Amino acid sequence: MTNADVAYLLHDGKNEIREIEPVINRKASAREQLTALFNDKKQAIEANIQATVEERNSILAQLQNIYDTAIGQIDQDRSNAQVDKTASLNLQTIHDLDVHPIKKPDAEKTINDDLARVTALVQNYRKVSDRNKADALKL
Repeated sequence: MTNADVAYLLHDGKNEIREIEPVINRKASAREQLTALFNDKKQAIEANIQATVEERNSILAQLQNIYDTAIGQIDQDRSNAQVDKTASLNLQTIHDLDVHPIKKPDAEKTINDDLARVTALVQNYRKVSDRNKADALKL
């Protein structure tokens, strides 16, 4: 092999190295997955009519915080393994996040309990005819 051959191989090798373009898609893919799940979860929370506005807003704030933290961490991650771990943990956290309505179901239970109590009182009241009882229960 001559010096000219070595020079040619070196030049050719440098050109091949210049043509290499790193594929940067691990972080982008993780961001896309998180964003898609974030948007789906946000819509589901907003559509939950059993929760009060305050309950929905509280869980939406938690969701936004988890999402923002995850995206920030992915930006800081330096290896594919770190990106995968961050994405996996936060995807699961977002998936598991849910509204647990308390106020409306409690109110409905109270109303139903009161209705059952009043219905029992009306039905057991002996001084009123069955027809009057039926009319009273229609209201």
